Amino acid sequence: KLLDKHASVRLIISGYLQLPSDFLTKHQQQVVLKPFAELSTYLTYLSEADINIAVLLEDDINDCKSELKWFEAASLGIPSVVSKTRNYLDVIRHGIDGFIASGHDEWFDTLERLVVDPEKRFNIASTAQHRIKQDYSVPTLADNIRTVIETAIDDFYEAASRPANPL
Repeated sequence: KLLDKHASVRLIISGYLQLPSDFLTKHQQQVVLKPFAELSTYLTYLSEADINIAVLLEDDINDCKSELKWFEAASLGIPSVVSKTRNYLDVIRHGIDGFIASGHDEWFDTLERLVVDPEKRFNIASTAQHRIKQDYSVPTLADNIRTVIETAIDDFYEAASRPANPL
């Protein structure tokens, strides 16, 4: 629908995705298929994008996946629209540092808003990139690990100092 409405939009697929042949024929001037690539090549592909999308089936398996696709794009200053999976809901601040979409209409409306509004794309991307630098920096992650370890040690010693509970 977005490709039909906006002739300037390109869909770039990187990796393994089988698209219907009639879709590819209809949009052959707008769809670019990139082969699966090593990380540096993939990041080069991604760096050339205006909008990143991470489409996942909303299910228990995908609820366990990380925010890596959002993180990669945000690191490069690219806004993302992602599926409504548990981890994305936990991490992304919808409308602030990314967008979470569910259902055809929501995906279309969100993507179209970013297509027609470069300032919105820039603002979302800038906020996401700043957040990556702030929340995912080595010092921040080191502090988090230290807190987890210290809490685990404190909990261990607290449990060890309690008298045994006879049944």
